[in-house]
Amino acid sequence: VKARGVRIHPLLFNISVPHHEHITIAELRLFILVQKAQIPYAGINCKVTIYMLHDGVIWTKEVGKEG
Repeated sequence: VKARGVRIHPLLFNISVPHHEHITIAELRLFILVQKAQIPYAGINCKVTIYMLHDGVIWTKEVGKEG
């Protein structure tokens, strides 16, 4: 857990697309399981940042600090 309760969770998605097909639009849905809170609230306020990693890039703490 970083400053102000920020958490970083690297997720890896392996997507294979045939060379003759092209992706024009994509949707990523994230579902969050929230444990019972002591103070009830109407919703969750969160920010998700998506980075595209290129072939050969390995996630490290240094890569996580970029951006």
